[in-house]
Amino acid sequence: METNFNLKHTIDQIVKEKGIDKDVVLEALEQAVLTAANKKFRNTRDLEAHYNPEIGEVELFEFVTVVDEVQDSYKEIDLEEAREIDLKWK
Repeated sequence: METNFNLKHTIDQIVKEKGIDKDVVLEALEQAVLTAANKKFRNTRDLEAHYNPEIGEVELFEFVTVVDEVQDSYKEIDLEEAREIDLKWK
């Protein structure tokens, strides 16, 4: 049995049925994803969660600093690794 979960539809239902402002629902959803990610990574990462209405998903972003010599692998990457990541997204 395949389950197809449509987050966009679920958000619209909550807004309509419960009368909750859409911005409040989206903020709570983003915060829930961010809290879960921080728990998984034990608050070692600089993360942000944002709902993307175009794809109907909450996207999780990790922020790192590009450095010559990595001292903290949770918060830094070297230039070579950054270039590899950049090529994947082109």
